[in-house]
Amino acid sequence: RTSEMKSWVEANGLSADSYEIYSADVSSIDSIVAAGEACMQHQGVPDVVIANAGISVGVDTAERADLDTMARVFATNTVGAA
Repeated sequence: RTSEMKSWVEANGLSADSYEIYSADVSSIDSIVAAGEACMQHQGVPDVVIANAGISVGVDTAERADLDTMARVFATNTVGAA
């Protein structure tokens, strides 16, 4: 959702040279590491990191398949890529 973040930053009067956005999949350690490495390569160690993530889907807990989906949503939102 990089485009939404850029829209918010620009709507709040920040110039393009005052921020950088690195996107990552919180359920993938490789994705998180790649975003961190890209940030440090371009800017050094960041002053602030906003790790904002979460997913949501409609589930019917009476259905076994939905219980698996609910477990994936819970794991992503609470543990991430652990």
